[in-house]
Amino acid sequence: MKAHNTTSLHPTQSTKLARRKQETYAYFLEKVDPILGECITYLLLEQPPEIPQGMIQFLNKWKESPHGVVPSEALPGIKPKKEMKLFLATNISPVITKLANRIAVKLPTDVIAFMIEELERMKTEDNLLPEAKKEEKPATKATESGLQTVQIAVLGIGGAGKTSIMNALQGKFEPVVKPTIGFRPLSLMLGDKAMVKLYDLGGGKRIRDIWDQYYHDVHGIIYVVDSTETLEPDAEQIQLFAQSLNHPSLKGKPLLIFANKQDRTTEAKSAAQLQDALPIPAEYQDKLFIAECSAYVPPEI
Repeated sequence: MKAHNTTSLHPTQSTKLARRKQETYAYFLEKVDPILGECITYLLLEQPPEIPQGMIQFLNKWKESPHGVVPSEALPGIKPKKEMKLFLATNISPVITKLANRIAVKLPTDVIAFMIEELERMKTEDNLLPEAKKEEKPATKATESGLQTVQIAVLGIGGAGKTSIMNALQGKFEPVVKPTIGFRPLSLMLGDKAMVKLYDLGGGKRIRDIWDQYYHDVHGIIYVVDSTETLEPDAEQIQLFAQSLNHPSLKGKPLLIFANKQDRTTEAKSAAQLQDALPIPAEYQDKLFIAECSAYVPPEI
């Protein structure tokens, strides 16, 4: 991803971070994703009142019969209904994300035992589940291991390039990107003591209804704009931009706007043009940064 006003890492730091990221990715692919993937399906089917306890029940069953907890005949019942998406976004996602972050820090040898131990600990934490949310703005907190976490919502109309930017941050270069259905979490380590959790929220019309489920808990916003599209006041992406950023749970939080697809045409709008054309609420003016970028860059470049 190419962007203006960026700071380069020292080559040694960059190499270590790349190696750490690749090792963590391989670890999750082999040891974690198969378990969490089937666990999410189990939770969607069962919809337990307490997600950590439901996950513990799943993990205990998994120990006895790996890949056999969810019967194959039940899978057709998993349909992308609005209620199920909301249950996934508001109940399951916070727990899965928190657990995955702790796994990423420790990379335990016995994944199942570590998951159960951490889920037991989560059951006693006051601010984990949606019904226990506090009214004040979320604070950046350190976990038991001293890891600082920051949560960012990635917003933008469908096709603006949100997923391509998330892929680029992971070093992935995909010429064809499928639309995000619902949301896609991504965690990035910044050194050993800081983690950024990004929520790539689908930009399709049917998915936008769940966006505000994330607004309260995020510390900042990345908004991706297709800089090749019209910026007239009645344009769909302009209206969506205004609707999102005027939400009371977002106002005043740090805002990074990506003017994406600068590589597509010489007519792409610049950062200065975007700042003039976008209806940016006054509450963001002192916490605003606009960067021109090209989310997709072929590997050979």
